[in-house]
Amino acid sequence: MQQNDPLLPRDERNNKAKDEKNAAMRDDSTSSSAAHDSGVYALSDSSLDTSMESSTLAAAAIDIGGKRATFTAAEIRAVVARYDIGRVKSSRGYAVGSRRAAKVKLIAKSGVYLLKRLDPGNAAERVLASHLLHELAARAGIPVAQLARVRGASRDAATLLELDGNLYEMQEWIEAERCARNEAQARAAGIALATMHREFQKFDVVVGLPQGGFSDCTRVRLKLSRALQRLNESIDPAHQSALRSVGASLDAHLMRAADKLEAKGIALQREMPCHGDFHPGNTMWVGDTLRAVIDFDRARTEFAAAEISNAMLQFSTHPRAGSDPLAWTVGLEAERLRGFAEGYRAVNAIDLSTVAPFAPWLMVCAVVSEAAFPIATEGSFAGIPGLPVLQAAASLVEWIGARTRAISESMLT
Repeated sequence: MQQNDPLLPRDERNNKAKDEKNAAMRDDSTSSSAAHDSGVYALSDSSLDTSMESSTLAAAAIDIGGKRATFTAAEIRAVVARYDIGRVKSSRGYAVGSRRAAKVKLIAKSGVYLLKRLDPGNAAERVLASHLLHELAARAGIPVAQLARVRGASRDAATLLELDGNLYEMQEWIEAERCARNEAQARAAGIALATMHREFQKFDVVVGLPQGGFSDCTRVRLKLSRALQRLNESIDPAHQSALRSVGASLDAHLMRAADKLEAKGIALQREMPCHGDFHPGNTMWVGDTLRAVIDFDRARTEFAAAEISNAMLQFSTHPRAGSDPLAWTVGLEAERLRGFAEGYRAVNAIDLSTVAPFAPWLMVCAVVSEAAFPIATEGSFAGIPGLPVLQAAASLVEWIGARTRAISESMLT
């Protein structure tokens, strides 16, 4: 696995820039839905209206990879009838983001839209709470994808459709590019997150949001244990020793992080409504200008320090190029790390000097959580075998653990 030190002079890393920029455009392993045609597959070009035959959108139920949630023709027809978007001219399935949320791109008389059937694990109250944060972000000047309103819905639930036991939302389609992972974009992302936090911190509680997240080390350790158990049930006996070794290493890092966070007073940190999943895959760009922040689906009440730390981690890690986790470059890129912090500090939101002592330890928890949760649930990480993903996570948390002071200081300078 390649190593990269954020404290190296800039010119010693320049020879990697072009490869990393290209890899960033291919990095879909952890991103949620983003309006980008690389994930679109062709469906029927026939017009869609409420009187169409069921066969018109039969292709909408194509199961990408055998596991992705999909729409049926009748379902799309019934849902579209609840929105005032006019006659739909064509539709295309959208195979990006969570496999548990079905998506389709609709080209209608009134515009282009992304229709989503939400993850079955979502409750209506939580979705409405996330829509509130979406609206608050827009009010604060953050570019977002406008949510379509359901015909005849009450004002409080105008953007959420409940039909036949499923939850749906529709939003405008964003024509933009994926994050290229450069310093300018990192800085703009820092400004955006701080702007949202400045607005969100006006509310101590938003009814419907879940509480906590990866900052709960006990919860992450439990998920890691479940991930290891699941892998152990199917892994080649020749690899069981390696699985035990990486499991012990990650658990030790989590216990150390838990001790550090407790000693530094994480329990006294400010909790507030948060976006919950602020990373490059949930931002859309035109050049270095932020075009939209998307996917508020994982909004939650959490320590602001946790969201800031994870965002800095996500915007400064190297693109996951290829499907071999052991070939992923290890480390955080200094210019992007500092650029994000500089952008965040430019807005009068959360004082980063109160976050810096916790940041590297929260990053450790975030890395393990990101790897362990999908493995515990699905047995793999975006289709990649679990063992090498955990080994890559262990390399990254070891890297972070060896540079905690440098990471904290980089947030303040």
